[in-house]
Amino acid sequence: MTTIQIYSSTADGFIWADGSGARTATTGNGVNATSVTNLMGYLSVNYDSSFIRYYRAFFYFDTSTIPSGATINSVKLYINCTAIDQVPSIPTISAQKGTQASTLTVDDWDNFSGNYYGYTAVSSTGLFYINFNSTGISDLNLSGITKICLKEYDHDYLGGSVSNNDSIGIYGSYAEDTSNKPYLEIDYTPAATGTNMQINIGDAWKTVDSLQINIGDVWKDVVSVQQNVGDVWKTVF
Repeated sequence: MTTIQIYSSTADGFIWADGSGARTATTGNGVNATSVTNLMGYLSVNYDSSFIRYYRAFFYFDTSTIPSGATINSVKLYINCTAIDQVPSIPTISAQKGTQASTLTVDDWDNFSGNYYGYTAVSSTGLFYINFNSTGISDLNLSGITKICLKEYDHDYLGGSVSNNDSIGIYGSYAEDTSNKPYLEIDYTPAATGTNMQINIGDAWKTVDSLQINIGDVWKDVVSVQQNVGDVWKTVF
């Protein structure tokens, strides 16, 4: 198994939308995708309930470095929380598939799809992660950019009524300290490469798919075969 970390692109950013109908709006009221150090996960409403503002964060991860044919075992999205407002409840943050353009604009406010990949409650500042379910794992783009939309879960994703602030601030890709940048941690198993051992049958070279040896009248699978080349042992099967 191989574990890698892939950091988000500097294209990441956040969009906000205002008003009671903002959650289902098709465009936002503002966007920040330039030199973003802090991204707000969600800011619900001021205390007299006269104003509502939602925030959504959008990320881009180049996952094309994962070898073709690899089996993805697990994916975790790591985020560093810089600030938190939990009145009256602890904010819960969810991740799902993003479908935003390569350059983030207010028109990307509703550019997401499908169900959540996972969610987690954030009770304190510092590093937290969202463990992806099978949908999130299967949505990884092994030939390009994996896009992710981050929302506050209880009110924005689920549509619960808004009556108080419920927000967190999170670092974006422009964070000066690399340890604060958002990243995906991906565990995968490389695709089986077969063998590079061949045998000539009728003037045609055939790749050996399996090899057995008879020991005490019992056939045993050969796990590997090595050859010494220049005092270095090389695996040939």
